[in-house]
Amino acid sequence: MASIKDLKKDINFLTNEVIETCIIKLSFNPGIDNKRMFDIIDEFVEYRNQTIYKINNPEKLNGNKKEALKAYYNELMEAFIAKVNQAFEKINSIQEQPSK
Repeated sequence: MASIKDLKKDINFLTNEVIETCIIKLSFNPGIDNKRMFDIIDEFVEYRNQTIYKINNPEKLNGNKKEALKAYYNELMEAFIAKVNQAFEKINSIQEQPSK
């Protein structure tokens, strides 16, 4: 982990990638369910906000503070990346609805 500032930038970048992917998929596939796509965006933005809050307000840590903080931030980033992968899986699973 380089710095908290870089960690936040990475989180914001990944959040923007998820949102952009949703909007691009909606733009090029008009038959896709808008509500499901916007639900993914809402859920992901809420998770992003929670993660940024956790970065700004770390839990009370025991032992060597520097090492404990490093492990804490690494754990947050790993969880965030897992959530990004989950969001992309949800986005890719949404198929175009057949026109009636």
